[in-house]
Amino acid sequence: MARPWLTDAQFMAKVAAGDVKRINVCIGCNEACLDHTFSGQTATCMLNPVAAYETSRDVVPAEKSKTIAVVGGGPAGCHAALTLSQRGHKVTLYEASDKLGGQFNLSKLIPGKEEFQSAIDYWTNSIEADQNITLKLNTKATAEALASGFDEVVVATGCLPRAKSNKTIDGIEGRDNVLSYSEALLHPERVGKRVAVIGAGGIGFDMAEFMVASKHAEISSHFAKGDPTAFAKKWGIDLTVTTPGGSVEPQSTPPAREVMLFQRSKGKVGAGLGATTGWIHRLELRHGKVKEIAGATYKSFDGKKLVFEVDGKEQSAEVDTIILCTGQESNDALFKSIPEELKAHKIGGAEFTARLDAKLAILQAHELCRKL
Repeated sequence: MARPWLTDAQFMAKVAAGDVKRINVCIGCNEACLDHTFSGQTATCMLNPVAAYETSRDVVPAEKSKTIAVVGGGPAGCHAALTLSQRGHKVTLYEASDKLGGQFNLSKLIPGKEEFQSAIDYWTNSIEADQNITLKLNTKATAEALASGFDEVVVATGCLPRAKSNKTIDGIEGRDNVLSYSEALLHPERVGKRVAVIGAGGIGFDMAEFMVASKHAEISSHFAKGDPTAFAKKWGIDLTVTTPGGSVEPQSTPPAREVMLFQRSKGKVGAGLGATTGWIHRLELRHGKVKEIAGATYKSFDGKKLVFEVDGKEQSAEVDTIILCTGQESNDALFKSIPEELKAHKIGGAEFTARLDAKLAILQAHELCRKL
């Protein structure tokens, strides 16, 4: 229970009160707790940046209640709305889609990340029950609508996958078999048997795992549903506990696709993965027989053949689908259209796109909104 209490210090009080739907549940990401511990930083929580910072990141009632609009119902926007409400402000939360969660709705599709749904459930249940928050789903906020009736606006509209461009790989523009990571996750039926994943950051690793998983996370979903049999077979766990160490020979499921994972930089593929979870992702790719290629320079794609160079030597690979994990672009058009006289603040992916970073987005939302 160590990590869950970092996520929600009121865990047991909520259980005792029968308020379990509003428990902020640990999703097992390790990003701000164990990863921090192994790098000499203070252990806290991605979903709860107040953990271990109770005296420096505390939220106190505002001297004057304001009417504030929050645009975007992803991790940053949800945390912003709840923090502003805790301060006593009246909040209207706009979300263009039919549900909260933002990029977490993609993350939860990755094998092993099903628990991200718990965070979405917590935000949804807490916001719907909060009398200080008016939730407007399926509503696209406009500068005109925000210009009247709000003292301040927090723009948390996130980011979008970088657009397909021949500057990335010559010949990819306009091709139906070149997909962004979000398109591939939402429409796996469009992905062929032989796949090239371009970009080996966290998203690239997630995509490679998703593409080799049998029936898209069949093993992980068995585990999530309380059936550990498939999970135990994959990782060589003896559920009968009759063998020394409780381990047996792993029985890997054949990969659903042939996947190549490309990285521009030389050196270890995925060097920037989490200190305490990176080894799991690498082992998953090894199980899936993913071919990792570092130091690649992309030359061209004609719809069937990807041409690239490694160490000055030209190579090629026959691929059915290319999936681009080559960065993001801020979705900040709304922020740019808001008149200067309206106090507007930009947070999360709408402001920075170096990488998808929910930990930083939530912390930024917290630090801004506890002072508004």
